[in-house]
Amino acid sequence: MLTTDTIHKLAGRTTHIAGRDLQITGMAKGAAMMGPNMATMLALVMTDAAIRPADAQAALTAATQESFNCMSVDGHVSTNDTVLLLANGAAGGETLAGDDLIAFQKRLERGVR
Repeated sequence: MLTTDTIHKLAGRTTHIAGRDLQITGMAKGAAMMGPNMATMLALVMTDAAIRPADAQAALTAATQESFNCMSVDGHVSTNDTVLLLANGAAGGETLAGDDLIAFQKRLERGVR
């Protein structure tokens, strides 16, 4: 994903949770304007974990509070500020819950910082 960016911003990792390997991959693009709540950032995080939509939203919200949403320079929010977490469940197994869900959220938080 590139617009005026000069390099690709892509990262991924494999993590072992609930007896299986899960992928967490992210990519982003940004522009020169900075402001609160992501500063004209478009970011996409993808995982093959089986996770309920409400749990995915809660994990993403927690992860972005200390990362994407911590910048403020000019006090404006771009209409393009977006971060999405897509989960397709392709890794198989039961839907993440309990300690496994907490472990996933911690891995996600490390990945977006």
